[in-house]
Amino acid sequence: MKDRIVSCKSLFLLYIIVHPHPTLTLPPSRGREYVNFIIKYPPPPGGRGLGGGGAELLLMYDKEDTIAAIATPIGVGGIGIIRISGYNAENIARKIFRSKRPIKSFDSFRLYLGHIIDPKSNLPVDEVLLSIMHAPFSYTREDVVEINSHSGYTILSSILQIILQEGARLAKPGEFTLRAFLNGRIDLTQAEAIIDLINAKGDMSVQLAASQLAGGFKRRIEEIRQEIIEILARIEVSIDFPDTESIIITRSNIADQINK
Repeated sequence: MKDRIVSCKSLFLLYIIVHPHPTLTLPPSRGREYVNFIIKYPPPPGGRGLGGGGAELLLMYDKEDTIAAIATPIGVGGIGIIRISGYNAENIARKIFRSKRPIKSFDSFRLYLGHIIDPKSNLPVDEVLLSIMHAPFSYTREDVVEINSHSGYTILSSILQIILQEGARLAKPGEFTLRAFLNGRIDLTQAEAIIDLINAKGDMSVQLAASQLAGGFKRRIEEIRQEIIEILARIEVSIDFPDTESIIITRSNIADQINK
């Protein structure tokens, strides 16, 4: 069982433990991969709440769903992007995309010019540029398809509806980043940095969020963690071998190491 314990920015600390459920059984024919979230909320100040303690919520998440959503802000513009992620993303793209030139297979990180076709009417919906990023070299570490179409609510929603009809489901807010986290591409500090970067109002906010997204905050936390482990190790040795002068550790020694 692989656990990840992380903390979120919220009114109280939120701990999320992600692991395969030990008692989960699925029909062999499905062979799908599920992840369970045990979300623990610490008790509020004063111990009020459920029996004086915190709350615990179990959610089951199907990682093998193929998800899709409009990735650009809704409005009139030159370009709009629809993103698809999941094991079935490329199959869906093959069903609804007709290239200007015959292609045998999609290459990663390459743009293909063609039309989105409505499979029901076999009529073109829009001329688009389509790209695919094969796993694990994508934002979510899954197969990802991005469709660059003309913008506007009607055309984007029409293309999205066709994608949903072919087997994808509508992504929830933040679900692409959630998959990037679950698949180990980013940790929670980087996930938080993404929303900070999106909501940044000034140059300094952008720089701080970009540094955190690049792993700066994560590296600093890891440095502090290693320092704490070293301090704990020295304390344990001094307790186990109190008569050894060379490893005697005092409160001032610990304070000096913490203040470095």
